[in-house]
Amino acid sequence: MSPFFDEDPAGSWLPHPMRWAEAAGPNLRYQWEIRDFHAPTMPATGAMCPADGLYAYRFRVSADGATVTQWVTDASLTGVTGANPCGPGAGFPIGANGIVVDAAGSNVYVTNTDRATVLRIPIGAGGAAGAPAVIVAQDCARLAGADGLTRGPDGALYVAANAANAITRVSLDGAQVSALERGGVLESPASIAFGARMSAPTMFITNAAFTTAQTPGATAHPGLLVRPAM
Repeated sequence: MSPFFDEDPAGSWLPHPMRWAEAAGPNLRYQWEIRDFHAPTMPATGAMCPADGLYAYRFRVSADGATVTQWVTDASLTGVTGANPCGPGAGFPIGANGIVVDAAGSNVYVTNTDRATVLRIPIGAGGAAGAPAVIVAQDCARLAGADGLTRGPDGALYVAANAANAITRVSLDGAQVSALERGGVLESPASIAFGARMSAPTMFITNAAFTTAQTPGATAHPGLLVRPAM
């Protein structure tokens, strides 16, 4: 049984990323509790800040895991109900998704999957959230399906945009946005990490293959890609 599910079909929230929602004949439907658990450390407090793309919340979790509070919610973090502005979409709203803290520990950066935007949330005294600000407005060409978000060795933000089928670099002020990779071997890229391979600085990319997996006759290629780091 996947750790993301629980076999007990109780109507209450379960201590897993998903909860039981309803039974439809022999099938069980589950709904995300915290849809996308990107959880960077909040340097000032040691707390964690996971994301909920369905309900547009950021949660603040104490270092010992004993206390969970809603850190911030805002309309700019919500997904889109109905027609997705950048294309077909997932079929259900996905708002706040990828999340990373800057090197100074002063701001949290967030992707909004449906709205193809990048936001900055200041970290105030005691780890309190400031008002979210959109630093990159809707950019369907380079940020459609903006998913995983990380900070590169150069300090810039790197976004895995699965619907745009692109890896996009964003400066911390949002003024510079460029697609480093587009198409080719990318198939709905979902996450990015930086590390070393054979002692060389390397970017690691996961392919989720969302689109090809749902396309009749197509062959999906989920997997891990590597390329030189920027």
